[in-house]
Amino acid sequence: MKKTIWITLLISICLISCRKEELGWKLPRVRAFVTTEFSTDIQSSRITAKGKVEEGNAGPIKERGFCWSTQDNPDLSQNRIIAVLGTGEYKAEITGLQPDTEYYVRAYAINEHGTWYGEVVKQSTFFGIWPKVKTLSAIQESPMKIRVYGEITDDGGYPNSTRNFCFSQSSIPDSNDQKIYCGTGSGIYDTLITLSTQGDWYFRTYSSNQEGVTYGEILKATASQSVAPTVPQVITDTATTIFSSAISVSGSIVFDGGSPISATGFCYGTSPNPDILTGQVETNLNVFFNFSTILINLTPSTTYYIKAFGTNAVGTGYGNEIIVTTAP
Repeated sequence: MKKTIWITLLISICLISCRKEELGWKLPRVRAFVTTEFSTDIQSSRITAKGKVEEGNAGPIKERGFCWSTQDNPDLSQNRIIAVLGTGEYKAEITGLQPDTEYYVRAYAINEHGTWYGEVVKQSTFFGIWPKVKTLSAIQESPMKIRVYGEITDDGGYPNSTRNFCFSQSSIPDSNDQKIYCGTGSGIYDTLITLSTQGDWYFRTYSSNQEGVTYGEILKATASQSVAPTVPQVITDTATTIFSSAISVSGSIVFDGGSPISATGFCYGTSPNPDILTGQVETNLNVFFNFSTILINLTPSTTYYIKAFGTNAVGTGYGNEIIVTTAP
């Protein structure tokens, strides 16, 4: 009797053990392990989100990134940015955010079994500032028409900062005078203004966002029924250090002044406001309305002031000044 009981018990244990192994072998290991880390790289309109993902035994990660919202528990149906594929620590820059706003951010990863989320981290963007603007140029382009160029160099953290020009025959135009709206966003913008009265007019760009209104410099241009040739109208588009001794620069002629362009190029130096007489000059042999070059043999860790220029029969016109510091 005892022998029968022991045999029955051994068979039961064997069956249970086999069943457990069978279940363990068939149990899918599907989960990817995702962590959302707290970011210390925060500005008024962006957060550099940080996370970590391990695929475990679930198979390769097909996608990873971050989702965010102003509401708790964001998911992929809301805002989403995809990071570089892989495992381990990763980060991605979330841009276009509003200043002084709380956002909920969490990392995610996708494998063949589904989407897996990390913890929700609440972070706040910094306060915004007023936009920074420049009035680049104002010149008569055709009878009674003045083309003006402006630039928002910093939107203060608000991507919806407005682009505007105001103008009048008084020496200090503001937003209460005649004005033109030119959209939103940072960068260079322009418009052609048709005037009804001959004589001197004053123009300046201005921008507004949630923090306030900022004005650029005031420029004067004369409206008349006839157009006399003038110096070219030029913009310095970009200037970016690429080596410790070289800077890549680009410029453009936006109006030839009514006279053929004979030369374009860049003047630069270590003192502000260089021109073709006081600064070093790099001339483009081929004359185009868009031109670029690389300034070489520069000094490392040195600040350079750079302006594009264009020359015609009347004289030389200069673009806005850009300040760049070479790498160490």
